[in-house]
Amino acid sequence: MAYCEGSSAYGLIKDKEKGLEWIRKAAYQGHPDAQAWLGVDLAKFKSNVNDKVKGYAWLLLAKANGYQVSELDELIKRIEEHLNEEQELSGQNRARKLQLEIRAKQKAKKEAEEKTNKDEKDDE
Repeated sequence: MAYCEGSSAYGLIKDKEKGLEWIRKAAYQGHPDAQAWLGVDLAKFKSNVNDKVKGYAWLLLAKANGYQVSELDELIKRIEEHLNEEQELSGQNRARKLQLEIRAKQKAKKEAEEKTNKDEKDDE
């Protein structure tokens, strides 16, 4: 996120594309704050309806994963006002699919780490 904002404390210059790349990676790893950032970027700053649906999905996912910011509910409501019923359902379905995909990746990563730890203990 420091890339997006440009943070001299980290010695970074502002590079929105690089920042969004890192935010996207974090969102796909299950970080609710990154999911919210990605959702806001897609829903508020893109004119394409498909991007707004994607943004809506990420915001729903962030909320489901515990992202607690008072403005989030208001933003979700404002986006819903600009989506038809089909688009809203599409965003909700996308959020569910993303959640399943993220959980599967997290499970696979955990299992791989456990196997690595077991293999290392066996080698001792």
